[in-house]
Amino acid sequence: MRMIFSPKFFFFSLPTLALLLLGVGCSDVSRSSQESSSVSSGRPVAPPRESLQNLKSQRGSRQILLVGTGCDVSAYTENASKIYQEKDLGSFTVVIAQFDGTEPPKVDSSDACLKMSFPSRDLVSVRKMLALLQEDLQKQLESSGASVSLQNDLPGSCDRVAAIVTKRFPSFAQKAKARCEALKAQQQKEQGSGQDDLQYDSENQQCGVKPDSACSPGMSESQYVAYTMGFVTPSDSAVVGEAKKYATIDDLYTAMQKRPWESDTNLFGCADKFQKPNYYLTTSPTLESNMMCGLAAGDCDDKANAFASLLIASGLFDRSEVRVAMGTVQFGSRPTDIGGHAWTEVYLGDHWIPVDATVGVSCNDNGACTPYQPGFDWDYFNYTTYPVIEYWGWANDQWSYIVSTKQASSGLPAYWKEEAKTAYEAGM
Repeated sequence: MRMIFSPKFFFFSLPTLALLLLGVGCSDVSRSSQESSSVSSGRPVAPPRESLQNLKSQRGSRQILLVGTGCDVSAYTENASKIYQEKDLGSFTVVIAQFDGTEPPKVDSSDACLKMSFPSRDLVSVRKMLALLQEDLQKQLESSGASVSLQNDLPGSCDRVAAIVTKRFPSFAQKAKARCEALKAQQQKEQGSGQDDLQYDSENQQCGVKPDSACSPGMSESQYVAYTMGFVTPSDSAVVGEAKKYATIDDLYTAMQKRPWESDTNLFGCADKFQKPNYYLTTSPTLESNMMCGLAAGDCDDKANAFASLLIASGLFDRSEVRVAMGTVQFGSRPTDIGGHAWTEVYLGDHWIPVDATVGVSCNDNGACTPYQPGFDWDYFNYTTYPVIEYWGWANDQWSYIVSTKQASSGLPAYWKEEAKTAYEAGM
């Protein structure tokens, strides 16, 4: 389940933005722990729930600034009567401020630092800003060297891939289907050949455990959603013990980023295998096929399930505010850069945001691993649009919801049926 990025980032058409906050559906499920979820390790993050009402009431006078990172942000905010948010995103700093009685900074073509300055109600400018942030993300991914296609990720129907490509890029449909089928055939071949050709030399004798090669059953997109419920285990002893190490979501997310992504075919010789969080945390670091011996290794579903389990066990979020999302995404610029993926989402500020732990260290099947690069924060996709084409559904250990059939677990919180949004799309 590969969440490795192609050299170029695909620009998605943004949904119509609304400045009204989405109402939360009626539910008796408590979300009282939300106040503890907006933690920080020295950097401003999304505003805590108690400040949102003030943000909404002051919305009319807010101004959004897009300043180049490395520039003196104070030079553009010194006249601001109040700074609501200040967030570093790649090569830019996004500032939401109020300029009562003073003129906000003006964009000057000769100014290399101030890229944009506009009222928060200006939806056209918001879209332009998001496009700039998406382009900047593309450049970051290209420079990181993480350029492996995600078509070896969460298996999905090749017919479904072809249908998506047909709708978006008709002339590439057959090529996309042929590539999908070729990759699946290669996965099956590797699965049948055993681990003999997949071993990596390691001087660390710790990594000598033979992988469990039993594959997960072949499933449809919707079946993956229900299957995931058995792999989110916040009460497991290993999960609880690991969760105690982290006081903030920043620290936990960084730890997950440093744990390498590695394909199922490389780790287990299987086309698809879900690891239980206990196995992922305690056994995968010792596998003889682990390219970064000593660190937990797995693909997108392993990281998403373990991360969701740890978030719940840590108490940073309530169980009702954490879910594993599954769907079809496109992180490359090519029409064929489409594949299934799993990632974690958290409920913050009355909307869901993706928190993707696979945006970090990754190891290709040829043995090359990309180093950890700090700067991609846990709430990055609270400000830039996550490139999901379609959702298959969401799940944790208590609830699941399948989008195509609208099949829901008993007691499902109403807001679980909502798709993730950015803070701007949610109208904050």
